[in-house]
Amino acid sequence: MKKRILSFFAIGLCIATGASAQSIAPSTINSNGGFTTIGGNSYEWSIGEMVLVHTATAGNVVITQGLLQPNKHSGGSAVSESQFIFDRVKVYPNPAENMFFLDADFKESGVLQSILYDLNGKIIEQKEIAAKGQREKLSYNISALSAGNYMLIVSFTSDGNQKTISKAAYKIEKTN
Repeated sequence: MKKRILSFFAIGLCIATGASAQSIAPSTINSNGGFTTIGGNSYEWSIGEMVLVHTATAGNVVITQGLLQPNKHSGGSAVSESQFIFDRVKVYPNPAENMFFLDADFKESGVLQSILYDLNGKIIEQKEIAAKGQREKLSYNISALSAGNYMLIVSFTSDGNQKTISKAAYKIEKTN
């Protein structure tokens, strides 16, 4: 009986050490990035990721870590994180102690929306204004927040014939 239990234990130990679960390591967390379209292809880039490139395939699915791949849009409404919004939106001062400002200068009319999140994904403050093709300035009072990092997501939806949504993310650093 003792030999049987010991045998089952040994077999179980061999199975446990031989089995492995799915792993996503190594992985990356990008600190910033963007999106643009060149020649009909969409390109995404990131700042702060590893230079290691690893490709994994399973059937017709290909995942490449370390390289953001082009994607051709099929037309219609496009959602993008583009250089367009980074060129027209300034967030300052950053780091900030009590106040920071979002200064937007769009040449066309549309809807400008901003959402300030904490790092747990909780919405701290949300603002939406109708941009009229002129400079808009929004202020954020963060004096009541604790010191740390926050995320400001800014999006602009144009009023043109082909509605486009441009988005960008800004890391806001609150100091004391």
